[in-house]
Amino acid sequence: MDESNTKPVLRQVICWVVSLVAATLCVNAFVFLYERPVGWIERTDSATDAIWRPGAVLRHGTEGDGVYRVDHNGYVNPDLPLARGGCTIAVGASHTQGKEVRAGQRYSDLLNVSLRENTKELVVYNVSQDGYYFPSIVNGFYALVQEFPDAANIVIEIGTTDYTKDELAEAINQKDFNETQLGSNIVSTLSVQKKVGMLAKETFPILSLMKRQLAALTKIQEPVNQKAEVPGIRIYAQLVDQALGLIHSEFDGRLIILYHPNVKIEADGTMEVIKSDTCELFAGLCEKNGIEFVDMTDPFLKEYEDNYGVPYGFSDTSMGSGHLNATGHRLIAQALYGVLASDG
Repeated sequence: MDESNTKPVLRQVICWVVSLVAATLCVNAFVFLYERPVGWIERTDSATDAIWRPGAVLRHGTEGDGVYRVDHNGYVNPDLPLARGGCTIAVGASHTQGKEVRAGQRYSDLLNVSLRENTKELVVYNVSQDGYYFPSIVNGFYALVQEFPDAANIVIEIGTTDYTKDELAEAINQKDFNETQLGSNIVSTLSVQKKVGMLAKETFPILSLMKRQLAALTKIQEPVNQKAEVPGIRIYAQLVDQALGLIHSEFDGRLIILYHPNVKIEADGTMEVIKSDTCELFAGLCEKNGIEFVDMTDPFLKEYEDNYGVPYGFSDTSMGSGHLNATGHRLIAQALYGVLASDG
């Protein structure tokens, strides 16, 4: 091919590349405003397995609509000091994290409004991460108490009471606490490579989106594993009793377990509450170990009966499924307020 024919081809290739880059940047800008991930910092000897990059802004629009800033500890809270004289730690998974609802609508935010006297302090502090379920909470409970030694109350959020023998056995083998892994300290120890990686993840969220899509496609091709079964009642009771007794012994304040069951909207318009078969046994073991058990079954049913309010789901997903919505958070805040505002 002579030079006269090469130049038009080269110009065409350059145009294609420029168009591809421009299109990618446009899509990235849209994703940036719609679903922005935050840098993830893993750790081993702390309450949670990881925290988000302190100071980052989290944007979540694929389920509900939330924008939150990460505080200096790596959790999603207003960056305010904890209330003097003891605060309440709200600990749980993505439901407690509540990034699907707007700022101020999470149950921890609502409780801060109703319980605190000083607007420049937090009386309820949200310590939660995706997948931070009861076994993980027990596993990191010692570290949690060490991280917040002045806490007066700890509220543990759970959506089920069904746990396997391995989950419960591993939970009891608790992690240590290392002060250097606190959010305010661990950032200074990160490598340049890690910092650049987090910056790229936050600046170009399209990369994370593509990675998730590839992972989803790979998962479709993988065989579906059978869900591990809950152990026999006797073994289950022994392990849960041991786990609850352990966390009770490690905390001198008030322990509350918040249980919110799933719901299902039937074809006839009624709402069914789907509770774990082990719920009653779990609640009894909480009472045995001096732990308060707040069951959201009745408040959920009453809200639907009175107002057709559903605690899960959003207009951009499906009502009755997914994460807690503003109604669910409001009902939980009301239930917990009645408990926390009492003398115990």
